[in-house]
Amino acid sequence: MPQWLIYGSNDTTQRRVFVRPQDVRAVMESNDGSSILVLGNGTQIAVSTPALTVMAAISDPPEPPVMVARIDPPTNPTPMLSGAAEPFATVVVRDGGTQVVVTKADATERWEANTTPLSPGNHTLIATQTDIFGLISKPSAPCSIVIEAPAPPPAPPVPEPVPVEPPPPEPSETVFAPSESREPFVVTDAPATSETPVAGTPAAEDTF
Repeated sequence: MPQWLIYGSNDTTQRRVFVRPQDVRAVMESNDGSSILVLGNGTQIAVSTPALTVMAAISDPPEPPVMVARIDPPTNPTPMLSGAAEPFATVVVRDGGTQVVVTKADATERWEANTTPLSPGNHTLIATQTDIFGLISKPSAPCSIVIEAPAPPPAPPVPEPVPVEPPPPEPSETVFAPSESREPFVVTDAPATSETPVAGTPAAEDTF
Protein backbone atom coordinates (compact mmCIF):
# COMPACT_ATOMS: atom_id res chain seq x y z
CA MET A 1 0.00 0.00 0.00
CA PRO A 2 1.55 3.40 -0.95
CA GLN A 3 2.28 6.07 1.58
CA TRP A 4 0.08 9.14 1.59
CA LEU A 5 1.06 12.69 2.45
CA ILE A 6 -0.53 14.87 5.09
CA TYR A 7 0.31 18.45 6.00
CA GLY A 8 0.65 19.88 9.42
CA SER A 9 1.48 18.22 12.68
CA ASN A 10 1.19 18.81 16.36
CA ASP A 11 4.55 20.52 16.56
CA THR A 12 5.34 24.16 15.93
CA THR A 13 7.29 23.65 12.72
CA GLN A 14 4.21 22.62 10.72
CA ARG A 15 6.43 20.29 8.77
CA ARG A 16 5.10 17.77 6.35
CA VAL A 17 4.52 14.33 7.83
CA PHE A 18 4.46 11.03 5.98
CA VAL A 19 2.29 8.38 7.60
CA ARG A 20 1.66 4.89 6.29
CA PRO A 21 -2.03 4.00 6.27
CA GLN A 22 -1.31 0.72 8.07
CA ASP A 23 0.21 2.69 10.93
CA VAL A 24 -3.04 4.54 11.58
CA ARG A 25 -5.10 2.85 14.22
CA ALA A 26 -7.93 5.40 14.39
CA VAL A 27 -8.97 8.74 12.94
CA MET A 28 -10.73 11.33 15.07
CA GLU A 29 -12.35 14.50 13.74
CA SER A 30 -11.70 17.77 15.57
CA ASN A 31 -14.27 20.54 15.99
CA ASP A 32 -12.41 22.75 13.54
CA GLY A 33 -12.59 20.12 10.79
CA SER A 34 -9.05 18.88 11.20
CA SER A 35 -8.14 15.35 12.19
CA ILE A 36 -6.26 13.55 14.88
CA LEU A 37 -4.52 10.37 13.82
CA VAL A 38 -3.95 7.69 16.44
CA LEU A 39 -1.04 5.50 15.42
CA GLY A 40 -0.48 1.90 16.38
CA ASN A 41 2.09 2.81 19.00
CA GLY A 42 -0.34 5.18 20.71
CA THR A 43 1.09 8.38 19.24
CA GLN A 44 -1.48 11.03 18.28
CA ILE A 45 -0.83 13.42 15.40
CA ALA A 46 -3.03 16.44 14.74
CA VAL A 47 -3.31 17.22 11.04
CA SER A 48 -5.15 19.87 9.09
CA THR A 49 -6.53 17.33 6.63
CA PRO A 50 -10.26 16.67 7.19
CA ALA A 51 -11.11 13.28 8.62
CA LEU A 52 -13.12 12.28 5.55
CA THR A 53 -10.14 13.05 3.33
CA VAL A 54 -7.91 10.96 5.57
CA MET A 55 -10.35 8.07 5.47
CA ALA A 56 -10.57 8.28 1.69
CA ALA A 57 -6.77 8.20 1.48
CA ILE A 58 -6.61 4.96 3.39
CA SER A 59 -9.63 3.30 1.82
CA ASP A 60 -7.67 1.00 -0.47
CA PRO A 61 -7.81 -2.60 0.76
CA PRO A 62 -4.55 -4.07 2.05
CA GLU A 63 -2.38 -6.35 -0.02
CA PRO A 64 -2.78 -10.10 0.45
CA PRO A 65 -0.80 -11.36 3.43
CA VAL A 66 2.37 -13.38 3.03
CA MET A 67 2.23 -16.94 4.36
CA VAL A 68 4.67 -19.82 4.77
CA ALA A 69 4.14 -23.20 6.44
CA ARG A 70 6.44 -25.31 8.56
CA ILE A 71 5.59 -28.96 9.24
CA ASP A 72 7.83 -30.67 11.77
CA PRO A 73 7.63 -33.61 11.95
CA PRO A 74 5.95 -34.40 8.60
CA THR A 75 3.13 -36.15 10.47
CA ASN A 76 2.33 -33.08 12.61
CA PRO A 77 -1.40 -32.39 12.06
CA THR A 78 -1.12 -28.76 13.33
CA PRO A 79 1.63 -27.14 11.23
CA MET A 80 2.99 -23.71 12.10
CA LEU A 81 1.99 -20.91 9.72
CA SER A 82 3.70 -17.52 9.71
CA GLY A 83 4.06 -14.49 7.50
CA ALA A 84 3.56 -10.76 7.11
CA ALA A 85 0.46 -8.58 7.19
CA GLU A 86 -0.56 -5.03 8.04
CA PRO A 87 0.07 -4.11 11.69
CA PHE A 88 -2.76 -5.32 13.92
CA ALA A 89 -4.62 -6.79 10.96
CA THR A 90 -6.66 -9.93 11.49
CA VAL A 91 -5.34 -12.83 9.44
CA VAL A 92 -7.68 -15.68 8.49
CA VAL A 93 -6.41 -18.89 6.86
CA ARG A 94 -8.75 -21.37 5.20
CA ASP A 95 -8.30 -24.90 3.96
CA GLY A 96 -10.89 -25.00 1.22
CA GLY A 97 -14.01 -23.77 2.97
CA THR A 98 -12.77 -24.60 6.46
CA GLN A 99 -11.26 -21.91 8.67
CA VAL A 100 -8.08 -23.26 10.26
CA VAL A 101 -6.35 -20.11 11.64
CA VAL A 102 -7.50 -16.76 13.02
CA THR A 103 -4.78 -14.52 14.44
CA LYS A 104 -3.53 -10.94 14.49
CA ALA A 105 -0.37 -9.41 13.16
CA ASP A 106 1.77 -7.52 15.64
CA ALA A 107 3.17 -3.99 15.34
CA THR A 108 6.11 -5.30 13.31
CA GLU A 109 3.76 -6.79 10.68
CA ARG A 110 4.55 -10.36 11.74
CA TRP A 111 2.07 -13.11 12.54
CA GLU A 112 2.23 -16.82 13.28
CA ALA A 113 -0.13 -19.50 14.53
CA ASN A 114 -0.71 -23.24 14.47
CA THR A 115 -3.59 -24.59 12.46
CA THR A 116 -6.41 -26.62 13.86
CA PRO A 117 -5.80 -30.37 13.40
CA LEU A 118 -5.61 -31.35 9.72
CA SER A 119 -6.21 -34.82 8.35
CA PRO A 120 -3.37 -36.70 6.59
CA GLY A 121 -3.11 -35.83 2.91
CA ASN A 122 -2.84 -32.77 0.67
CA HIS A 123 -4.10 -29.35 1.78
CA THR A 124 -4.25 -25.99 0.00
CA LEU A 125 -4.21 -23.03 2.39
CA ILE A 126 -5.26 -19.48 1.43
CA ALA A 127 -4.98 -16.42 3.71
CA THR A 128 -6.72 -13.05 3.80
CA GLN A 129 -6.26 -10.11 6.13
CA THR A 130 -8.69 -7.52 7.47
CA ASP A 131 -7.01 -4.24 8.35
CA ILE A 132 -7.87 -1.97 11.24
CA PHE A 133 -10.40 -0.14 9.07
CA GLY A 134 -12.28 -3.34 8.26
CA LEU A 135 -11.00 -3.60 4.71
CA ILE A 136 -10.40 -7.16 3.49
CA SER A 137 -7.54 -8.08 1.19
CA LYS A 138 -7.65 -10.37 -1.77
CA PRO A 139 -6.67 -14.01 -1.09
CA SER A 140 -3.00 -14.82 -0.84
CA ALA A 141 -1.16 -17.18 -3.14
CA PRO A 142 -2.10 -20.79 -2.35
CA CYS A 143 0.19 -22.60 0.05
CA SER A 144 0.18 -26.35 -0.59
CA ILE A 145 1.20 -28.69 2.21
CA VAL A 146 1.15 -32.44 2.79
CA ILE A 147 0.44 -34.05 6.14
CA GLU A 148 1.88 -37.54 6.21
CA ALA A 149 -0.05 -40.34 7.85
CA PRO A 150 1.54 -41.65 11.04
CA ALA A 151 3.12 -45.07 10.88
CA PRO A 152 0.78 -47.87 11.95
CA PRO A 153 1.42 -49.34 15.38
CA PRO A 154 3.61 -52.44 15.42
CA ALA A 155 1.81 -55.73 15.20
CA PRO A 156 1.56 -57.61 18.49
CA PRO A 157 4.13 -60.38 18.87
CA VAL A 158 3.03 -63.82 17.76
CA PRO A 159 3.15 -66.20 20.74
CA GLU A 160 5.45 -69.16 20.32
CA PRO A 161 3.64 -72.48 20.02
CA VAL A 162 3.55 -74.53 23.20
CA PRO A 163 5.01 -77.99 22.61
CA VAL A 164 2.48 -80.74 23.16
CA GLU A 165 3.83 -83.97 24.58
CA PRO A 166 2.41 -87.10 23.00
CA PRO A 167 0.31 -89.29 25.31
CA PRO A 168 2.11 -92.26 26.87
CA PRO A 169 1.71 -95.51 24.95
CA GLU A 170 -1.00 -97.84 26.13
CA PRO A 171 0.28 -101.10 27.81
CA SER A 172 0.24 -104.07 25.45
CA GLU A 173 0.32 -107.88 26.11
CA THR A 174 3.51 -109.65 25.26
CA VAL A 175 3.05 -112.97 23.45
CA PHE A 176 5.94 -115.31 23.76
CA ALA A 177 6.49 -117.61 20.85
CA PRO A 178 7.41 -121.27 21.62
CA SER A 179 11.07 -122.01 21.70
CA GLU A 180 12.45 -123.22 18.45
CA SER A 181 14.38 -125.96 20.30
CA ARG A 182 11.22 -127.50 21.65
CA GLU A 183 9.98 -130.57 19.82
CA PRO A 184 6.69 -130.13 18.15
CA PHE A 185 3.76 -131.65 19.89
CA VAL A 186 2.04 -134.18 17.58
CA VAL A 187 -1.34 -135.70 18.26
CA THR A 188 -1.94 -139.15 16.72
CA ASP A 189 -4.79 -141.67 16.84
CA ALA A 190 -4.74 -144.19 19.73
CA PRO A 191 -3.41 -147.69 18.73
CA ALA A 192 -5.92 -150.44 18.19
CA THR A 193 -6.15 -153.30 20.83
CA SER A 194 -6.50 -157.00 20.19
CA GLU A 195 -9.07 -157.49 22.89
CA THR A 196 -12.65 -157.56 21.90
CA PRO A 197 -14.93 -156.18 24.55
CA VAL A 198 -17.76 -158.44 25.72
CA ALA A 199 -21.20 -157.04 25.51
CA GLY A 200 -22.32 -155.63 28.78
CA THR A 201 -18.87 -155.62 30.15
CA PRO A 202 -17.39 -152.16 30.59
CA ALA A 203 -14.18 -151.47 28.96
CA ALA A 204 -11.15 -151.80 31.08
CA GLU A 205 -10.52 -148.09 31.15
CA ASP A 206 -14.06 -147.52 32.41
CA THR A 207 -13.47 -149.71 35.52
CA PHE A 208 -12.86 -147.88 38.70
